[in-house]
Amino acid sequence: MSEPLSNSTLTTVGTSAATSDPTLTTVSTSAATSDPTLTTVCTSATSTELDAVNSGDDDDTDDSDEDSSDDDDTDDSDEDSGDGYVTRTYQKFCYDLRNPHAQPLPPPPDFDAVKIIHSSAKPLFFDDDPVAQLDAVTKFATVLSMGSHDFIDEVLKVPNIVEQLWKFSAQNDYPELKEMALWALNNIAAGWCQHTRVVVASGGIPKLLKLCISKESLIVKMQAIWALGNIAVYSQKTKHQILELGATTLYPLVCMLKDTTTDKSLSSVIMFALLNFFRERIPSKLYFQLQPPISVLVSPTLVDILSMENTREELVLIALHMFACFLASGLYKKDVDKANMYAQIPKFLVHHPKWKEVPNYALLIIRDVDESNKQVLIDNQVLLGLKHLIEVEGLNKRGGDKFIRKGVCRAIANFTAGTSGQLQAVIDMKLISPLLDLTKSESDIKEVAACVIYNVTRGSSEQMMSLPGKESIEVLCELLSSTDQKILESCLKGLDNLLANSAMAEIFFEMVDESVLDYGGVIDKLIALKKHDNTEIGDMAKKIEDKWIAH
Repeated sequence: MSEPLSNSTLTTVGTSAATSDPTLTTVSTSAATSDPTLTTVCTSATSTELDAVNSGDDDDTDDSDEDSSDDDDTDDSDEDSGDGYVTRTYQKFCYDLRNPHAQPLPPPPDFDAVKIIHSSAKPLFFDDDPVAQLDAVTKFATVLSMGSHDFIDEVLKVPNIVEQLWKFSAQNDYPELKEMALWALNNIAAGWCQHTRVVVASGGIPKLLKLCISKESLIVKMQAIWALGNIAVYSQKTKHQILELGATTLYPLVCMLKDTTTDKSLSSVIMFALLNFFRERIPSKLYFQLQPPISVLVSPTLVDILSMENTREELVLIALHMFACFLASGLYKKDVDKANMYAQIPKFLVHHPKWKEVPNYALLIIRDVDESNKQVLIDNQVLLGLKHLIEVEGLNKRGGDKFIRKGVCRAIANFTAGTSGQLQAVIDMKLISPLLDLTKSESDIKEVAACVIYNVTRGSSEQMMSLPGKESIEVLCELLSSTDQKILESCLKGLDNLLANSAMAEIFFEMVDESVLDYGGVIDKLIALKKHDNTEIGDMAKKIEDKWIAH
């Protein structure tokens, strides 16, 4: 018996076992249908897709598995150039010391940043009066809070300015001075790469991590966590350093999110930082360095957040985002499974229609679920949630978000690749016809649809007859011109299975004879495929052509 196809089988070549290779693709062995040797290939979310959820883009390009940052932190580029630097749009200036949501205000007409910096430098270094020092640091911090990279350049021209700010940040007897110094350091870290580099080179990461969990004021914690979030997107190396040095720090941060008494401003800053810490998959070498792994510490707490009544949308988003990152990292999957996260996911497809981003993250997890957790999702009404997205959100009428449309289709494909009972559950929920309807306006969904059709044709005769005959045959025949071998194999196997059913075969022959399928086109495709380099494809094409000739 041929193997069932998940959506990723058609789009991913060269998958490798997660335990031996920390790529974003994982292979899970299934006891699906009646053949215990069958394997269903499932790919986890790529780093690009984690970013796409935030940006609204839809990019299916897999990232390289190499940790490409190495020791080179000299690139000042603003874009991800492939050497470990992440797009800078995830950094944020802090425009107000106490309000993380404040927007930038234009400087007064007579505002002279250079004059303020130079006039404040002397008391900053040489005045022993803490009041004068606070006044000087406040002026520096105010200039930096304007969000101007040119102003950061001017501040950094002052010799030893960063070291002096760190000195003030360690003065426990003058909390206002400490807060102002950290505010200034945070906004330096929010600048260009060369600005962030200065903060990192001054030993900023361990100093900030220590401040995150110490008995400091709300402002100190907020600025320290915010600065780490800015530093995390400087390079892969700095982000991994934060995770390595701060494994025990991240757990209390997540616990703060769970605590309903946590200040909302602090919660917002924690979520900003965590999103940057876990924006991409975590390499396996870091997993083994951290004992216990981060996922062991935080997964149960994240599940608690998802289980809370009246959970805020942003809390759900960060929990789902972190789980997607853990799953993309391969080795963390067992820690997520132990936390029973999958039982919580389906409800976020149905119960919160006003939460625009939540379904994106939920689908990122659901669409690539492995065999061991498919039934958990089905038992918790995931198929009802997918139907909700198709019908209520109008996805079958080209409505809603493209990322959601593709995510729903891929999730359906993955469930049809499961056991016979799981396939029947998809059929009973009437999810296949809406998916095929989408192919009329979404050409890139046709490959996923071919995967679904093939999986259904592997089922019982009754399950095969649940397919809309004409629409299914049209999709498979159109994709016979594909250059992707896996797509060709699924289409040819699907057609061969359909032709083994007398009712479906009659529909196919009538469509060809009546030119519904473009008589010459379909036959020409089969004739061309007989010469394919892959002999299995050639043999299947000849077999189907022979059946048409013999009818």
